[in-house]
Amino acid sequence: MEDETEEELLRSVALQNAKSILVARQQAEAELGALKDRLAADLRAMTRLQEVGRRCTQLGADFDACLEELLEAAIAITRANKGSIQLFDASSGALILMAHRGFEEPFLSFFTKVRDEAPACRAAMQAGERVMVEDVTRSPIFAGRPALDVLLTAGVRAVQATPLLDNSGRLLGMISTHFDEPHRLSESELRLMDLLARQAADFVERKRAEEAKARLAAIVESSDDAIVSKGLDGIITSWNHGAERLFGYTAQEAIGQPVTMLMPPERFDEEPGILERIRRGESIEHYETVRRRKDGTLLDISLTVSPITDAQGRILGASKIARDITGRKKAEEELRKLMQDLERRVAVRTAELQQANAALLRDMEERKKLETQLLHAQKMESIGILAGGIAHDFNNILNIIQGYVFLLRAEGGHNKHISESLGVIYETIQRGSALVQQLLTLARKTDAKLESLNVNALVQGLIGLIRQTFPKTIELSSDLAPNVPPIMGDRNQLGQALLNLSVNARDSMPEGGRLTFKTATVDGASLQELDAATAEHYICIEVSDTGMGMDETVQKRIFEPFFTTKGVGQGTGLGLSVVYGIVKNQNGFINVESKPAVGTTFRLYLPADPSAERSAVEMIRAASSEAAAGPNGHGTILLIEDEQIMLNVLEKVLMQHGYQVLMATDGQMALEIYQHGKDKIDAVLLDINLPKLGGREVLVKMKQVNPDVKLVVASGYLEPELKSYINQAGVHHFIHKPYSPDEVVRTLQGLILGQ
Repeated sequence: MEDETEEELLRSVALQNAKSILVARQQAEAELGALKDRLAADLRAMTRLQEVGRRCTQLGADFDACLEELLEAAIAITRANKGSIQLFDASSGALILMAHRGFEEPFLSFFTKVRDEAPACRAAMQAGERVMVEDVTRSPIFAGRPALDVLLTAGVRAVQATPLLDNSGRLLGMISTHFDEPHRLSESELRLMDLLARQAADFVERKRAEEAKARLAAIVESSDDAIVSKGLDGIITSWNHGAERLFGYTAQEAIGQPVTMLMPPERFDEEPGILERIRRGESIEHYETVRRRKDGTLLDISLTVSPITDAQGRILGASKIARDITGRKKAEEELRKLMQDLERRVAVRTAELQQANAALLRDMEERKKLETQLLHAQKMESIGILAGGIAHDFNNILNIIQGYVFLLRAEGGHNKHISESLGVIYETIQRGSALVQQLLTLARKTDAKLESLNVNALVQGLIGLIRQTFPKTIELSSDLAPNVPPIMGDRNQLGQALLNLSVNARDSMPEGGRLTFKTATVDGASLQELDAATAEHYICIEVSDTGMGMDETVQKRIFEPFFTTKGVGQGTGLGLSVVYGIVKNQNGFINVESKPAVGTTFRLYLPADPSAERSAVEMIRAASSEAAAGPNGHGTILLIEDEQIMLNVLEKVLMQHGYQVLMATDGQMALEIYQHGKDKIDAVLLDINLPKLGGREVLVKMKQVNPDVKLVVASGYLEPELKSYINQAGVHHFIHKPYSPDEVVRTLQGLILGQ
């Protein structure tokens, strides 16, 4: 019984072992089958890779067909449903879709924006290695991105992206495959994809190198520059069309020949130095030299030489780029000549401009001088306007006073005290009249009473006067040239000018000094630089002192009206202005030299009058004889004067001399009186400044009524234009205010008698 139980137990164990062995054998056979299948798949994949390599070699230049072969191999290796190949564009930084399988829009449009819309590819680009997404719905790479919806719509659940890298690790492109179900690649599939990616990268790199070489060859061949290669032995190994055009040799003629065939003999020594630098790995840039064409003509060229190296960096030869610069050299030579000519012309023009500039400076100085003269003239004109206004009213006042002095002297001449008082009043009147004349002379608004003057006698008389009045600390001296010709001048005005200069000299020497007078005859031609000298000879009167002197700033302003360096109450600033006006009024000019603490010299230049026949003494005698004649007459005289008091004086005096008198205080009244009594009126005394109707208009209308009317014009001042007009109208008799009644009587009597 026990034996049977043991036997059954053994039989059961044996059966169990047999079953286990059977299961193990079945499992082993299944695993072996799966391994055989994987090995078979790997073998097929490897065979496919080899086939792809052969196909790409056969296709050669058909780049797109090779990419299609590579994509088909990737899909087969990974057993994917879809796939694509993108190549990296370094200029834009984007992946460009080059081949694809199984995709339609809108998924394809995402490949144009891979960097933004294909997360798996972007991750692979950034990492530089493969990215495997087994389920896009669970991957953080796609979470929250629009690409997830596009992938699911396209039926994609898994993605792998393998980058194509060159030997240096730079990105060339991307191979990606896509699966309809969640998927994971096996290790063998991953290794095969790595091999495929390496094969694709080599192909792309080789293709791009070929394209670059082709582009370079095209550039070399199409270049206008001569591009020549040579070995380290100096033998030409390549020759482009630019070299043919430049040097005239064909490629067949040049290749295999020494490069010295292009050099003139005097340039042979350049080649060893160039080759030595190339052997050292140096480059030579823009070396200018001379080369010879096939026909023997010489060319100026710019030469750039660079070493040619192999993959290991060994120097095999040199590449030369030669550019014809003959035209540039010729242009440079022409430019050099033009520059020389331009420099010459610039030098000439510069000299001309310097001359013009000097002339301009002279013109500017002259203009400045003229502006100064104009300013001075304007100031003088202002004074003239003031003086003209004063002359009329003030002379009328003096006329009235002088008239009554005349009457009082006639009636009270027996009383000594009254006569003396009237003499003082008369002298005061003359001083007032002289003051008005100074103002008019200052502005050159009075006519000089020219007579022939002996300058030396005038200066000697002045010295005698100031010797009695100036301080004894001032030494007087004179150096008067003998035989000095007379001048035509106004004695009173010239004496006033010399006196003003003497007073200024006295004031400049408060501690004493020397005052010197000199006279001399000067040739007019030697004075051109001072002013416009028109007379043949000038008499120079020099007044110099050893006083305080003046600086240039003061000298420029001394002739300005009211300018003075004296203290308040010590000067009017009119003295030198009066001198200037007197000299100018007598057709002369004045010069001054002065230095501070040295002294001052004034020189007055007045035109000589050697042809004068009457001396001053004769003229004085003639005037005295005229004054001695007794004023007796008869007839009717029309007095036209706006000052009633003066009319009364003149009426009394004229009636005392036997004349009938008619009077008018304005121009309109005077014209009416004359129109009604012209046949009875023998002479007219006409004041030029009248109310209602001016003296000029009265004169014109009287001439219209009676062209032969006898007129005497009275005025404190007559503008030169007005005086000229009156002269042209036939009136030649003038009386200057203030006048004495005797002067009026003599003038009217002479006019009536036709003298």
